[in-house]
Amino acid sequence: MKFTLFSTLLLASLALARPNLRHRWSSSFQQQNGIDTINPNNASSSCTSGNACIDGQLARCVNGKYVLSPCGPGLTCAALPLSDSPGTTVTCTMQTGLKTRTTIARAVNGTNPANATSPTTPTPPDSPCDSGSTNSSTSLGQTSLTLLPSVIAKNFSKNGLNTTTSEVGEVASLMSVNNFINYCATLPNLPITNGQQLKNGSCNPAPMGAIPSTSKMPSAKFVTPVNLAVVPQNTTFRITLAVKHFATGYFVNPNTNYVAAPQQLDPTAGLIQGHAHVVIEALESLNQTTPTDPTKFAFFVALNNKADANGHLYANVTGGLPKGTYKMSTLLAAMNHQPVLLPVVERGVSDDTIYFTVAGAGQSTNTTMPTPTNAPQPSQPTSSSATQTASPGNATETCD
Repeated sequence: MKFTLFSTLLLASLALARPNLRHRWSSSFQQQNGIDTINPNNASSSCTSGNACIDGQLARCVNGKYVLSPCGPGLTCAALPLSDSPGTTVTCTMQTGLKTRTTIARAVNGTNPANATSPTTPTPPDSPCDSGSTNSSTSLGQTSLTLLPSVIAKNFSKNGLNTTTSEVGEVASLMSVNNFINYCATLPNLPITNGQQLKNGSCNPAPMGAIPSTSKMPSAKFVTPVNLAVVPQNTTFRITLAVKHFATGYFVNPNTNYVAAPQQLDPTAGLIQGHAHVVIEALESLNQTTPTDPTKFAFFVALNNKADANGHLYANVTGGLPKGTYKMSTLLAAMNHQPVLLPVVERGVSDDTIYFTVAGAGQSTNTTMPTPTNAPQPSQPTSSSATQTASPGNATETCD
């Protein structure tokens, strides 16, 4: 804090600068900006709004008191005067940035050290998101508790209404000036998801992540069984799923990292890194019009392997299914098991659904099923079977 106060005191005296720099720093608002950065605070100080720097930490005003948040490694909190308008900004910045500002201030004040040179333009405040600090943005940005200015989405502060693209019946969007970083704090009745599959609900603070281009949106289609197939009851059959524009074989621990990280893209191909699931639900008939109960399913499997050269994934329904009518669907997921996130609203469906019938003893079938013993199996822990099944009407926890 002492170092910050020293640098800002020097900036406040810029009206005494030598002629070659004075015209850049001598306006009244710039001088006042420097003065405004001198006012010290402490953790017990009262506040009404805004941020401050206390003991090198970023202090946010919450309910009339400052709450301290440490800056990331190599960063310190500093109150810096704006150079192009009245006001100051409080931010986490690099120590090198503070040293640069101090050197400039000394030069402007006529106390230029022997090894200092007068810049042609004032150096702006150093920030962890500076374009020349790529490593800091990527590494320090993932440990800092401070929101980097470079990632702030300005449209988040708009509710979307009364614009040229508004439609009748639209509702106002939630708004935020800080990317909703504390959104879950507004829902105290919900626990933080924290990488767990919480059946009673939760709030997930993880960002949505990287989104592919429209030319690289994933798509899936069942190869076997075919739609409206009739297969024999209690007989093992193979599921073959074709996928396109999807980097398969990526999945994390579902018990500790469920929806706990942003969606990621393959750095070379730009495809979503993830995996597929197949779920089979029992129906009353092929003509059923009532929605199914998502907590009840007859069969579920995660296809965690990489697709083969034909873009195919496989799974066996070992032991088959009882006589009845069924709906089989895909669930494409990103690496952390969240549904895939795509770039536009108007698009085709990435997932596939077919309907089939399981015939009873003595009933004819209309399809020839592939030999299931040759099907590559999705990766599973050695202590569990290749597929996860549940009796219709009985929801169970799955391995995914």
